[in-house]
Formats: sequence, C-alpha cells, structure tokens
Amino acid sequence: MTRAPEGRRFSLAAGLCAACVLLCAAATSLAGPAPVVLDPNSGCGPALDTNDAQDCAPPSVAVYAGWSAWSRADSATGDFELVVRSPTGVISTPEVPERTAPFDVELGPSGGKVVAVYSRCSNSLTDAGCYIFELRLGAANATETALAIPGGGSAHEPAIWDGTLVFLRRNGAGNEDIYDPHGARPDSLLEWRSATHTLTQLPLPESHGVRNSPSELGWPKGLTGVISGLTLHGSRLAYSTAVGVGDFSLSTLWLQQLGHAPRLLDQVIAGAGNVCDPQFLSPTIAGGWLYAYLHDCPAGGGPISDDRFTRYSLSGARTQRADYNFIHYIDEQIFSVVPYDDGAIWDSGEVELLPSLTWKTIARPAPATFCTRRNPFC
Repeated sequence: MTRAPEGRRFSLAAGLCAACVLLCAAATSLAGPAPVVLDPNSGCGPALDTNDAQDCAPPSVAVYAGWSAWSRADSATGDFELVVRSPTGVISTPEVPERTAPFDVELGPSGGKVVAVYSRCSNSLTDAGCYIFELRLGAANATETALAIPGGGSAHEPAIWDGTLVFLRRNGAGNEDIYDPHGARPDSLLEWRSATHTLTQLPLPESHGVRNSPSELGWPKGLTGVISGLTLHGSRLAYSTAVGVGDFSLSTLWLQQLGHAPRLLDQVIAGAGNVCDPQFLSPTIAGGWLYAYLHDCPAGGGPISDDRFTRYSLSGARTQRADYNFIHYIDEQIFSVVPYDDGAIWDSGEVELLPSLTWKTIARPAPATFCTRRNPFC
C-alpha cells in the first residue's frame, strides 16, 4: 500500500493553456469496463502551502485480502474519518476517532485476522507526537488499540505483516518539504517484532553526491529524502522517496528485503518546467509483483500517457503496464492507485474501482538520471 508523497508533498500547476485543456479533455481510457465510484468525498487533506490550496496532505488507499481502506473528508468537522470496504463490497466507517489529516493506513495480516494500522499525532501535518494504532477488521464493535512500540519518538506510516511492524520515526526537525535542507533524512526506518522489546533500524538509500550536476548545481551527499507509501509483504518492503535540490527533484522506487540494503527499481527526474513534482505513488506488493503508479507531471505539457500504472516482477525482470488512463489531463490530482483482484482502486479526490485491467509487457524502465549509469541515485 500506502501513502503518497506520498515525499508526501504534492504541488500542482495553477492551470493549463486552453489548447492543452482541449487536447487533454479529448483523451479517454481504452475500451473496457467503466469504473465505479465507491466514495465521492474522499477529498484532500489540509493545505501544506498557504499560497497553494491544492498543495495538500494527500489521502491514500490500502488493500489486503479483499479488504480496502481509505479516508473520507467530513464536511461538518473538517477532519477525516476512516472508511473500510469488506470483501463482499460493504462500505462502513469504524467507530474510531477522526484524524486532522488523511489516515496513513495500511492493511495486513495479524494473528490470522486482517488489521488496519495507522498513526495518531499531535500534529498530523508534521508527523509530530505520533503513535501507532491497530484496528481489527470484520469484528463487531472492534476498537483501536495502541501498540506498545519500544524506543519512544514519533512513529508514523506503519505497515504490518504477521507480528512484524515496519514504520517511520521522525528525526528531529525533519519535515515533508523535499526541498528543505532538513528533508535530507527526515525519518528513520524501523522494524519491530511484537514478541520482542527491541527495534531494528533498517538501512535507507543515501546519495553519494555529485559535483557540478545538474547544471552546475552540486547534488549533496547523504540525501534520502521524504519516504512515502511504505508497504510490507512477508519479508519484503517497498517505498518511494522524493528529494529536491534547487529546481531539480528525484522520485525513486525502492524494494528491500528485511535485513538487506534497498534495491533501486525505478526513478524519475524533474526540473522547473514540470507542472508538478513527479512521484511514485502507493507501492503495493501482491501476487509476485510490486505495483506502483507513476504520476509523471511532464514538462512542456507532455501527454497523459507518460503516467503509468506499472507492476515489476519480484522474481525477475518482467515488467508490465496497465492499459488504462487513470487521469484526463496532466496536472490532475491523483494520490494512489492500488491493485484489487483483477482491477484497481484509486483515489483522485474520489475513490473509484475498476473491476478489471489488461496488462502489456514492457521493457523494465531504466531509472532516469542526470548523474551517471553507475550511480543513478547520485
């Protein structure tokens, strides 16, 4: 599953030229089943930038074993409630408190049951004062339970799998702005096995640093960036990172075996001409694949086909792309796309379900870079 970017920061252009709007409006999805609106009011979180209301704390969708979960904006309170959908299609709102920003929810197995894990924070926008909670799905009158994670600190963005929890812990003044110097490594990645009283810090990717690149701008050493979309399946986890220097940014997709170093799978770069910061959204591991949606935000009004919902084989180089356009114009808001049975569920301000997708095999994308092939993450 997971959260976008979640980094999580999501900047959008003020608008497009009239010609581009006409062109994009004409773009339609390939023939196939029509999507079903599951929730028209998921909304977007509070603004992260007082100068741009569309730069908001993005929501996310999580899926596991036929269950799905997302956040819904409450127009009466201005906060967000948790929404779950059962494998039979019943949509409900558990009796748990709302959150001031969308839930960083992830689903997984625990004790033979399906549970949701998420954080509650004193400040959900900065991930300050956060604690992890667990909610059992499908149980009558279920209540959330705070997890007694050792070590203190502000814990957020959790993912669970049979007694193993991975999560992020905020580092000091770290924040979600990928261009802020404090965004070099705002979080640590930790593993906790519930039967133990110790935490394991997991290795994270770091830039090696490049001089005079890009365009005479030195790319600093030691950047990890804002982590989003943390997901866990067995002993594998995946996530995306986003980091920016000057007018340039990198969004990168990583796959990692617990106890091992992360492996680079895909990467996009952006400059000042991009209509928003490209991001890999909602990594999800299922059925031998890692799924992720690339919201590309191309420079110069590029085609919406630059966006892609891609799945990467976990056992080889096989890669496939979904034959469906999830957006209608290049700077449209989209926050997460996750696989569901033969189709997909996504959130673009409303939550939709597409019953089935067709896939075509493509060459595995080469991580885009302004560095070198030897060191694509700079």
